[in-house]
Order: sequence, then C-alpha cells, then structure tokens
Amino acid sequence: IWFLNAYWAKGPTFGANKKDAEVVFLLYQTCVELDSKGDDGNELDEMLAHRLLEKHGETLTVREMREVMREIDVDFNRFVSLLEFCCYKFNDKVKWQEMVHADTEQGDDSNELTKAAQLLEEAQTALADCQEKAEKAKTNEAASKKAELDAKAAAKEAKAAETAAKKSEAAAKKAEDAALKKEADAKETEAKARDAEDKASAAAQVAVDAEQKSAEEAEEAKKLEAANVEAAEAAAEAVKQAKLEEQEAKDAEKDAKAKEKSFAEAEAKAVKAEQAEKEVQAELEKILKEIKDEEDQYNAAIADLTAKSQDDSLGIVKKGKAANELAQLKATETIGLQSAKIRQEAAMRRQGKAIEAASMARAEATRALKPLEAARVEAEKQRAEAVEAAAESEKRRAAAVEAKEASIAARQAADKSFAEAAKTAKAAEATRAKAETTRTAAESSAQKASAARQAAQTSRKQAEKDAQAAEDGRIKADSTAEEAVAARAAAEESRKAADEAVTSSVEAFQAAKAALDDVRMKFANAGKGRLWMMDRELEESKKYMSKKQLNKLAPRRSIRLSFGRK
Repeated sequence: IWFLNAYWAKGPTFGANKKDAEVVFLLYQTCVELDSKGDDGNELDEMLAHRLLEKHGETLTVREMREVMREIDVDFNRFVSLLEFCCYKFNDKVKWQEMVHADTEQGDDSNELTKAAQLLEEAQTALADCQEKAEKAKTNEAASKKAELDAKAAAKEAKAAETAAKKSEAAAKKAEDAALKKEADAKETEAKARDAEDKASAAAQVAVDAEQKSAEEAEEAKKLEAANVEAAEAAAEAVKQAKLEEQEAKDAEKDAKAKEKSFAEAEAKAVKAEQAEKEVQAELEKILKEIKDEEDQYNAAIADLTAKSQDDSLGIVKKGKAANELAQLKATETIGLQSAKIRQEAAMRRQGKAIEAASMARAEATRALKPLEAARVEAEKQRAEAVEAAAESEKRRAAAVEAKEASIAARQAADKSFAEAAKTAKAAEATRAKAETTRTAAESSAQKASAARQAAQTSRKQAEKDAQAAEDGRIKADSTAEEAVAARAAAEESRKAADEAVTSSVEAFQAAKAALDDVRMKFANAGKGRLWMMDRELEESKKYMSKKQLNKLAPRRSIRLSFGRK
C-alpha cells in the first residue's frame, strides 16, 4: 500500500497503469504464499526469493541470483522484503531513498479508512464463513438424501427377506410333519416285515420237520392209515374252522368299510358345522355394525342437543326444550340399539354353540380317520388269508381222505410225501430268505426316514432362527430409515441456514463497497494506492463467491467493483 500510494501519480504512475498495479498485487500474493508466516510475514530468504523471481518470469542461475540479491537487498541483511522486490522490479522509475520518504502521498490515515479496512476484513470473513457453511450443508444434504433412499431401500429388502424367511419356515414345518409321518409308516412296515420273517422262519422249520417226518413215515407205512384217518378228521375240523374264520374276516372287513364310511359322514358334519359357524360369525358382524350405527346416531343426537342446550344465542324455550330432550335421550337407549344388542347376545350364544359343535365335529373326524383306514386294510388282508386258509384246509381234508383210502399204497405215498416235504422245505427256506431281505429293506427305510425326520427338524429350527433374524433386520432397517428421514430434515435446515449466511456475506460486501466509495470521494488526491488495494482485495474475494452470491450482487450496480472478473 505504501509503494502504491507513493507512485500513484509519478514514476510508474500506477493510477494510470493498472496493469503495473496488478503486478504489485501479484507480487504481494506470491510473498504471502511463499512465506511460512503468510500475511504476517515481512521478508524472504535467498531460496524463497529465487522462487519468487521464477514465478514472475525471471529464471536465474545461482551465481546470477547472488548478483541480483546484492542489488535487491538494500539493507544487506541477506533477506528480501516486498518493498525491496518492488524497487528492483521498477528500478528504472523508482529509487528507494525517495520511496521511504513518501509520507505526503500516503494521505490522512483517518478513522474512515480504518473503518473501511475493518469492513473489508469483516466482508472477507463473512464470505469465508458463508462458503464453508454452504459447501458443508450442500454436501450433508446430498449425503442425507442418499442415506434416506438407501435406508428405505434396505428397509424394503429387509421386509422382503422377512417374508421369504417366514415362508421358508412354514415350508420347513410342513416338511417336518411329512417326515414324521413317513418315519412312523416306515417303522410300521418294519414291524410287519419282522413279523413276516418270524412266520417264514417258523414255516421253514415246520417244513424241515415235515421232511424228517416223511422219512420216518416211509418206515412206518403201516401206521399211515390210522394217521390218515385221524388227519382226515382233523382236516374236516380245520375246514370247518377255516370257513368260520373266513366268515369272521368278511364280517370284519364289512364292519371296517362301514366305519370308514362313517368317517366321510363325520367329515361332512364337520364341514357343515364349520359353515354354520361362519354364517353365525357373519350375522354377528352385521349386528355389531348395526349397533355401531345406532350408537353413532345416538351420540350425534346427544352432541346436537347438548350444543343447543348450551347455545346462548337460542331462546330460553328452545334451550329448555333441548335440555329436556337431552335428559330423556340419556335416560334410555333407542329401540333400534336395544334390539340390536338383544340380537347380538343371541347371536353370540349361537356363535359359542356353533364353535363348540364345529370343534367337536372336526376333532371326531380327525380322530376317526387314521385307525379306520388301518382297520380296513388289515381286515381285507385277514379275509384274503382266511379264504386261502379255508381252501388249504379243504385241500388237506381231501388229501387225508384220499390217504385213508389209499393206505395200501402207504409206502409209495410215504416216498412221494418225503419228496414233497423236501421241496416244501426248500420253498420255505426261500420264503424265509425273502422275508429276511424284506425286513432288512424295511429297517433301512426306517433308518432313512429317521434321518430325514432329523434333517427336517434341523431345517425347521434353522428356518425359525432365520425368520427371527430377518424380523430383527427389518425392525433395525425401519429404525435406520426413520433416522435417515430425520437426518435429511436436519440437513435441509442446515442448508437454509447456509442460504441465510449467503445473504449476510452479500450485505457485508455491500457495506464494505459503500465505505470504499465514500472514502474514495474524500481522499481524492492521496491514499489512492490503499484505496485501490482495498478495491482489488474485494474483487479477489469475488473469485471465491458462488453463483448465487454473485447473482445477489449483480442487480446492485451502484456497488459493483471497478475490476471485472476474468
């Protein structure tokens, strides 16, 4: 400022050569940039001075720089001040001996100049504060909006995950129930296979014994006739007993089918009872709606009469009439409301009976289903076995009669019986081996069914954990979304505050420029460098203003600065 004031109208004549004044301003800015003390510094060492010259188009060797330092460093302290640089830069038009005594050109450093400088500093501070708040608020608002969108998307995904997890849980429970049923069926089949194997083993043993007996009978042919007579009688009795068992099996089968049919009737009753329950429920809901409508009308009438009884704008007669009708209305319920409540009580009693009847019918149908099906299957099997046993008994009876009549040929029959017994023993052994294979397969199926049931239980437990975790995630996501909405609202408030700061900084600029204009009028012939410097710093500050700030300044042409932005 001292240098600009001193040579505003002489020497370099900065007043008429603003480009040279700009050179002085740029030298000042570079010194502030290079000096570690910034604007509070006052001189640069040889290395920094070398960098200053390079930045302003003078690249020198070390030797050349030392020669220049001897020329620049007027006070020979091995440091270079800004004024020494300026004297060197304009050495053809400036002498430092003259410059240090340029008191007259500095003008009157009055309170008005100080005030203008203070306003300038406040304007710059307000601008920096405004820019910091605006950028931070804008960034926070954009981040909070994105966070809000992300949180809502996460909440939606968490809800979908929760729905899928609950669906998986239901499927796992259904699979577990199916596995339990399959395991029970496999164990039942295994038990039957063991029983069949035991019977086949016993039959094989009987066949072996029969084989041995046939050998003995070959030696005891004479005793065969008496044995055959006894066998014929026993066979006849066996036929009789087999036919009785066959009839019993048929009766049992018929009874099982009849009982199974009764389940269909029980199922129909259960369905009918459940339908009746739904109809009673619908009637009850209709009555409840009627009660609500009646109560709404009743309450509306109460409110209307209450308002009229308290309305001072009405006459005494009308208010008294309204109060009387209000008392009568409060004393008793409407006929429609009383009727609806009576019908509600009746419907609730019917509903209770219908629910009880439906529950009993459904329980009866469920209870009857499984044992009836098993009983029918078992009865059919026993009837088939009884028919087969009856035929076999009849065959044995005929054989016994034939053996009795053919006792003369006992030895030949014994030989034939021995051969047949051997064949029967072999067949019985084959039947036993087959039964053993069936029993082994049944055991394997039961083991697999148990393993499948355990796996289904494990899957069901894991599905329950996943469903709980998904629900927790959904709750957390909802909470995060709510917090994001609140954060976004807070960011919008901060952004509004930043807009207010913009207005504040513009007003500070306007005040600073107005002060400069006033001072410029009063100091017509002195202090011009200082005024230009203040004006130039204001213009420099505009480089860092946002478009919004510049738009606010544009209409006030009376306070626009003299230097256009480039």
